[in-house]
Amino acid sequence: MQGDLDRIGIEEIVQAAKENDTLSSRVLHDAISRIGLMLADVINLLNPSCVIFAGPLFRHGGDFLLEQLKDVIRRRALEKSGSEVKLRISTLGSEAAALGAARFITQQILENLYHEKMALHARA
Repeated sequence: MQGDLDRIGIEEIVQAAKENDTLSSRVLHDAISRIGLMLADVINLLNPSCVIFAGPLFRHGGDFLLEQLKDVIRRRALEKSGSEVKLRISTLGSEAAALGAARFITQQILENLYHEKMALHARA
C-alpha cells in the first residue's frame, strides 16, 4: 500500500493475516472473537439451525474466518446449540436484501390470494 493507510481494506487485512502478519491476525482475531461472543448469546437464545454471514469481512475471509468463528461458538455457546448450528457464507452478494424483499412480497401476495380463495369457497 506504499504507506497509504486509506487504501487498506478488509481484503488486504485478510490476505495479510493469511500470510501470518501479526497485526492483521490480531485485528481479525479480535473482530471474530467479538462477533463470536455476541453470536453465542444469539444462538443460546434462539437456537437457530443455521446462521448465514454476508459482507466484505466474510466474502474475503471465507473459511479462514469461519473456522475461527466456529471455535468461539463451540467454547461460548451451550454445548448442544453450539455444536449443531451450521455457519455458512452467503453466495448472494449485494442482491441478498433485494431477493429477500421480493420473496417476502411474493409470499404475502400468495397468502392473500389463498385466503381470498378460501373465503370465496366458504361463501359458496
